[in-house]
Amino acid sequence: MTVAAIDWERVDTLLLDMDGVLLDLRFDNYFWHRYLPRHYGRRHGLGTATARAELERHYAAVRERLDWYCVEYWTRELGMDVLAMKQRLRRRIKLRPGARRFLNALPAQPMSCHLVSDAHPAVIALKLEHLELEDQFDSIHSSHDIGHPKQSAAFWTGLASALPFEADRSALIDDTEAVLDAAANFGIAQLYTVRRPDSGKPPRRHSRFTMLGRLVPPPSRVAQESVSVVGS
Repeated sequence: MTVAAIDWERVDTLLLDMDGVLLDLRFDNYFWHRYLPRHYGRRHGLGTATARAELERHYAAVRERLDWYCVEYWTRELGMDVLAMKQRLRRRIKLRPGARRFLNALPAQPMSCHLVSDAHPAVIALKLEHLELEDQFDSIHSSHDIGHPKQSAAFWTGLASALPFEADRSALIDDTEAVLDAAANFGIAQLYTVRRPDSGKPPRRHSRFTMLGRLVPPPSRVAQESVSVVGS
């Protein structure tokens, strides 16, 4: 199903995840599951496979906590400057197909657009600066600022305090079903996931939420209204 399935006439507030929705998740998967284990192994005299297994156990232990997304946490735990390592690999940070055209079309729409991410603020800044996207959003919200990950009910309560919006006039696009479940429980009216968040992996075949492929800009409401006036 494509992004055309979104009922744009009922969207006043558009909430967009960053990694896996606007940005290709291939960068993050490469960093955490290949690049970091290789360097961690060298630091501790471990083979890459052994280092990866050790890190994967650590990842699993914190995956549902803010620590999982926190570069400061991993820097302390591993004794390695994780943010600096990401900066060295920034050439690998890429947009998903159609994402720039999609974002460029949004300012002409009668809606607000907000980035809502679990990424650490420093990582958000790194990625947006690299891709020259800093000015594409009406506001940017990290779960680290709110104090809870997006899959928790507390995140959405906190977001509503920081960003007043009408849930029944809002749409969220996110690649994580647990996040979409939390948003659904909060009352977000339109919920969408992504068919292929990581270009290095096959497309997803199933989801409990409507899956989007390439991000396609909404039709211009201004243009539609002009046509109606001319034809009246």
